[in-house]
Amino acid sequence: MPPDESGYNPKNLKTATNGFKGVLYIAPLQIELDTTALPPESESFNEMPKEKCQRCGVSYPLLILTAHINTCVTSEEAEQTGDEAEQTNDDADQTSDEAEQTKQATCPICQKEMSLDVIEIHASFCMGDSIQPLELNASMEEPSTSGVYMPLTYTADPSNAAKATSESHDWKIEPDKNKAASLYTKEIIHQHETGKSLLMTMDVRMDKEDQDRELVAFYKQNGIEWACPVKCKLQGDAAIGEGVTRHFFSTVIQRLQHGFNFNMGNTARTCLFEGEPGHLVPSSSQFLIESDLFLVAGRMIGHAFLHGGPRLAGVSQAMVHVFLGGSAETATVQIEDCPDHDIRETIKLMLLQCICWPSESG
Repeated sequence: MPPDESGYNPKNLKTATNGFKGVLYIAPLQIELDTTALPPESESFNEMPKEKCQRCGVSYPLLILTAHINTCVTSEEAEQTGDEAEQTNDDADQTSDEAEQTKQATCPICQKEMSLDVIEIHASFCMGDSIQPLELNASMEEPSTSGVYMPLTYTADPSNAAKATSESHDWKIEPDKNKAASLYTKEIIHQHETGKSLLMTMDVRMDKEDQDRELVAFYKQNGIEWACPVKCKLQGDAAIGEGVTRHFFSTVIQRLQHGFNFNMGNTARTCLFEGEPGHLVPSSSQFLIESDLFLVAGRMIGHAFLHGGPRLAGVSQAMVHVFLGGSAETATVQIEDCPDHDIRETIKLMLLQCICWPSESG
């Protein structure tokens, strides 16, 4: 309802609401209304009739007496509740202390679990699997080659400990490929954690084609240290945090798998990889080969890998073999690795002729 020249007053409110028969909604323009309940001693209740609460003995206005009765607690009940809460906190502290005493931790070098009270001493001298691990007993003794226990004095050398840790965590000699990849990314990210952050922005209000062109333009930049920290921002969207970063890298890998939404080389979508899932191979388009889009693709794959983004899935195993430094002559190529179905049929006919054709020896 519009206000009068002097604002709102009881007369125009009564007229607009038909004598206050209904609900009146108040919408503040600049601040939020304070809806905190008034205390019973507030001056606003001076003219209202009051009644004493039979439980706590305090007089309350009849307007708020019902709400008070539902939450009223006598002094004895409050004291009892406080004692119970204190007892509960004591029990929780005792349980926490017991859990702390029995808590186990994993040695970062040899990956063995032990209690927290000995993990620091163990880790200072642990050499991993490079030598036979020692059992540290109460007397800190080590068995000699003659079978007689000889006292052993340990001298803490931080440089040697750091060197041992580095050697034990060398990704180059780690046999497990997943662990080696994890160690490698942690090492590279740690080396560049103080570098200048890369700011990646995407305007969600733009169409898909312009968004993809912005992505490609970002990865075309030269002289960028891709292991530096990443900050991602969506323009036109209030989302923040790690979810935005995951969205960026998911979008990048999705475009590599299914194509970019712009026209290059007289195609509706620009696909750097073609073929069926599990057998994707790089496009043979001469236009794309001569462009720098495959350099962009490599940067996208490596960037997502370093910062924990999704991996490029579905690539042919033969291509993975070559990408990782293997020889093309030793790659195992399957018929499904050929994206052109017409050529597939030709290959099948040739294979059939080789099988059925009689050899020279008869």
